[in-house]
Amino acid sequence: MSVDYYVRLEQGRAVNVSEEILEAVARALRLDETQRAHLRNLAKPTRSRRRPPRAERVRPGLLRLLEMAPDVPAYVIGRRGDILAWSRLAAALFADFGALAPPQRN
Repeated sequence: MSVDYYVRLEQGRAVNVSEEILEAVARALRLDETQRAHLRNLAKPTRSRRRPPRAERVRPGLLRLLEMAPDVPAYVIGRRGDILAWSRLAAALFADFGALAPPQRN
């Protein structure tokens, strides 16, 4: 194994690392079985299944606040920049958010 390859391996830039290379590194570093397992997990992480993000909801109190301020153009933005709720004046000034599909409200 070249020095350059080992440096890429250390930096996590080596892709498709073979078991033989990992075993050689483990032997050179005199790793025990737990440490070897950790090395394999670092070199070839298993992909975890991500849960789909929970739908964001606007609290009823915030919705009431939007309704109670008819002269204020206001809207509520979610964690990903999506517009979740809006006042009538905001819809008149900016866009008719209700006419847009939810993915287009970003």
